[in-house]
Amino acid sequence: MRRAIVVGRSAAVMEEYAAACALCAFDEVLVVGEMGIHFPDRINHWVSFHVELFDHWAARRAAADYPPAGTFWGAIYNGRRLGAGTTMCRPLEYVPCVGGSSGYMAVQVALGPRACSHVVLTGVPLEAAAAHHDSALPWREADKYWATWAEHMDELQGKVKSMSGRTRAALGEPTREWLDGA
Repeated sequence: MRRAIVVGRSAAVMEEYAAACALCAFDEVLVVGEMGIHFPDRINHWVSFHVELFDHWAARRAAADYPPAGTFWGAIYNGRRLGAGTTMCRPLEYVPCVGGSSGYMAVQVALGPRACSHVVLTGVPLEAAAAHHDSALPWREADKYWATWAEHMDELQGKVKSMSGRTRAALGEPTREWLDGA
């Protein structure tokens, strides 16, 4: 059994991350997009549709004296590697993606190439009102991205749980028993 935690970008992400980490230790830490600049702990996998921003983000993370990320992940979307050739960050891997936000892409990395059986979402509520950690503005694209999550919900059930929002309502909240495989 391998457990992964996805660190998204909602306003409550760090509180959710701390609560999830109180439940168990995670084998893989996947951080989404710009959150990697601000996340002080280890990042095994930094995931984004915006590969072209990794160099800038990684430099800002280094300037904050945070540990470097392990692997960077971009998306293969509609048969095309998004942002290919636009970053010096290595190693750079790609995962086939159907959309659904960078948070969903992180889930695909965790369940696919990283072979995790249990994935916990923190800061991935997929609700406009939740906003991002660095902005009080509503996340207007939440409903658009939710459509992909809803379309693939059967594939996620029992494998993915969430700490908040619409994803928690649809997938359930993680428990110590679930994370221990019970």
